[in-house]
Amino acid sequence: MDYSVTMLLLLKSLYKSSKRECGYALNAFMFSLTGVLEKIVKTFGRIDILCNNAGIINEKHWEKTIAINLGGVVRGTYLALEHMKKENGGNGGVIVNISSMAGLGPLPMAPIYTATKHGVVGFSRAMAAVSKLANYGVRINILCPWFVKTNLLSTMNSEKHIGSFFPLKGIAETMMQNRGCLEADVVAKAFLVLVKDESKNGDVLMIDPDEAVFVSFPERAQDFSTTPVSLE
Repeated sequence: MDYSVTMLLLLKSLYKSSKRECGYALNAFMFSLTGVLEKIVKTFGRIDILCNNAGIINEKHWEKTIAINLGGVVRGTYLALEHMKKENGGNGGVIVNISSMAGLGPLPMAPIYTATKHGVVGFSRAMAAVSKLANYGVRINILCPWFVKTNLLSTMNSEKHIGSFFPLKGIAETMMQNRGCLEADVVAKAFLVLVKDESKNGDVLMIDPDEAVFVSFPERAQDFSTTPVSLE
């Protein structure tokens, strides 16, 4: 694939606290993103790659966290598909949505953050299936990194951001002390794996300080490992 656009990072958007103000900000974000994508198409002729990297931790204002972490990814994906999918005259391409290790297992000090990152995994896998079935020509993959050296780490030590879960902040601190943190360039390399390997669609790449591995999910719900329970 001849990639004319390397990546578009959808960084966190700052919203107000109230539902109404959050809605206004989200609409403004979508309008702005729409204009950005249209400008890219006008300049380069098409969009080949999109990276949705929306993420904050704010357990106090949890509606804001959901709106950004999950809502931003959903909107970014939908808007990009309007330009990328073949049925609309697009050339296909790849979307990589950034989740987290918290999208595969719980981060106790941040249950809302955990929920949104699980949502990113589920949404992205579902949309990858849609793209395949509907022949969009767009691959959609998910990257789940360990703690990364970014400004997001500082919010984990802030009672303002994690609220009543602040006493649990030691859990994340211990995890980082024991295993360290990822550098951004390592995450970028993992991102490129999902971009370059055209066999990957709906795949989840997990990366931590020791390794990068693809996570396997059952194709059907009935294929999950189960334990029978009597309802008598």
